[in-house]
Amino acid sequence: AAALAQDTPIIYLDEAFSALDICHKANMIKLLRQRAREKNLLVVAIMHDLNDAYRYSDKVCILEKGKVAGFDTPEVVMTPDTISRVFRINVEKVEGKGFFINI
Repeated sequence: AAALAQDTPIIYLDEAFSALDICHKANMIKLLRQRAREKNLLVVAIMHDLNDAYRYSDKVCILEKGKVAGFDTPEVVMTPDTISRVFRINVEKVEGKGFFINI
């Protein structure tokens, strides 16, 4: 809320949605995306939820051992191969939705 109240061109968020229930998380992401477009803001959000990053980001940066493993649109960067290599877990991609973990 404080970040939105300020008149700043860049908003940095570190796991800002992790403690929110699904309704509040969805509303906050929707509000941030709307404000970013209206006011031409850059929102940099650290997210550990791959599906949230995939669905709501215009660009994604994936880090592997502290180094950039990919930076581009979610569709380009977030492939099953990249996710499997970086996070050492097998996933299945559902186009436009996100990822399921193959256990």
